[in-house]
Amino acid sequence: MPVHFAVIGESGSGKSSFINALRGVGHEGDNVAPVGVRATTKERTPYQHPKIPKMIIWDLPGMGTPAFQNQNYVKEMKFDEYDCFIIISCTRVKETDAYLAKQIHKMKKNFYFVRTKVDNDVHEQQRNKPNNFNKDSVLKMIRDDCLNHLTDTKVTDPRVFLVSSFDVSDYDFPNLVHILSEELPGHNRLNFMLSFPNITDDVIECKKSILTQMIQLKDLVDRAFATIFLPESISNSDVNILVDTVNKFRTIFGLDDVQLRKMAKNLNVSLEELKLGIKSANILTCMDKDKKSANILEFAECIHVSTRCITKKSIVQLYALHLVAEDAKALLKNEKIFR
Repeated sequence: MPVHFAVIGESGSGKSSFINALRGVGHEGDNVAPVGVRATTKERTPYQHPKIPKMIIWDLPGMGTPAFQNQNYVKEMKFDEYDCFIIISCTRVKETDAYLAKQIHKMKKNFYFVRTKVDNDVHEQQRNKPNNFNKDSVLKMIRDDCLNHLTDTKVTDPRVFLVSSFDVSDYDFPNLVHILSEELPGHNRLNFMLSFPNITDDVIECKKSILTQMIQLKDLVDRAFATIFLPESISNSDVNILVDTVNKFRTIFGLDDVQLRKMAKNLNVSLEELKLGIKSANILTCMDKDKKSANILEFAECIHVSTRCITKKSIVQLYALHLVAEDAKALLKNEKIFR
């Protein structure tokens, strides 16, 4: 079944930037939420996730404007059609935010309060109080203020996330993504995490964990219908499996040539420079079959997997997954590129 998110917030609160970040897209191109200094949302607008067709993010106009008064807003915006809500604010919790939180709580639906543009607040405090500046203290002050105002509305256990839509690897954005994925149903949960950009090591590890479980589950099925065990050497067909699997995992982790070329253009570096530390991009061409076979068997030993209790296809897939995940981490930490 489709999953519908509703994103609510006043004009200028950073709704559109947040929606684009959640969908893993930039602010330019087709089917992106328009970002501007003037009000851009005049009616509820659906945005389909580019890689998860069943996940729809709705951009709702801000409440409290002449066109959308409090008493009609919930009905006109069709709150009963959404599975969960994200309330966006770039300042303190206002009366409209508290009203929406209370209405959603009455409907017994999940909501998340997202405080955007916290990077601006941090920079401003650092500039105004350079001698006494403490980032953690600033963030705690913002979080406590939001929680206190929401608690005053009689909402129990409100969840507050401090984010920057332009620096999604920092603050609470990764934690928000993790919680959203946990509360999504079934395949949407898996697809959401697998399609999300590699913003932190934790995201990469989460992808690796999901794919590892999928490989192991498939392996159980294979062994239920066959008694094929990994021999001492790897055949040509096994190497072909490796080629196909590495390419699939490179796409999931954003390391295929198409995505790397786009990244190189955005970072103003050459594709060759971007590929320097990526081992999985070259392993398919620079190693002969014997070398590949030795590496696969060596990997099986280092992860303590008996080659007699798992199918040869699964060993190859786990090896490919390990390579690509390590490459994704190495690229994320490449200070020469992400400086």
